[in-house]
Amino acid sequence: QVRDDINYELTVEGILLTLVDKRLNLHREVIDYVSTKLSSFRIFRTQIRQNVALKESQLSQKDIFSYQKDSSGATDYLSLAHELVDSTR
Repeated sequence: QVRDDINYELTVEGILLTLVDKRLNLHREVIDYVSTKLSSFRIFRTQIRQNVALKESQLSQKDIFSYQKDSSGATDYLSLAHELVDSTR
């Protein structure tokens, strides 16, 4: 609908799993489900883990790299950026 109403050139690059906590059975099941049922889409290898620093950075109105560059959230988003850049080469 966004493509029809706002930006006809919009494309989906892939599916990004966020707020992931692999310690939870439900999260592992969702990851398996997405991998199986949505395999026709690109599913990014990078998964954004649940991270307190990500929530705190939003409250502080700072990006995660300015707020806490060594957090798992920053590491995950940097990994996603590398994955995207590598895929365009």
